[in-house]
Amino acid sequence: MRDYREEIQVVGLGSVDTSGHIEDFISYHGLSDVPTVIDVDGDLRASIGIPGHPAWALIDEDGAARLALGTVYRPTLIRAIEELISG
Repeated sequence: MRDYREEIQVVGLGSVDTSGHIEDFISYHGLSDVPTVIDVDGDLRASIGIPGHPAWALIDEDGAARLALGTVYRPTLIRAIEELISG
């Protein structure tokens, strides 16, 4: 599988929960190396256009978001990342 670390930055967005629950989730799933924005009130999530979760938002260098709502399987996510990278 291709390694995208040089081309994309993954950032977690924990929202609509308490910061303690979000931090517990990060710890439990071993995500401490993933930068995470705590968005307890959901304002950032709403500004991106994410109505619920789970969801993925791929945001290009110009700030335009491409959304995928619900569970996203690996092939779909890889295809979306490659489309974003290729422009």
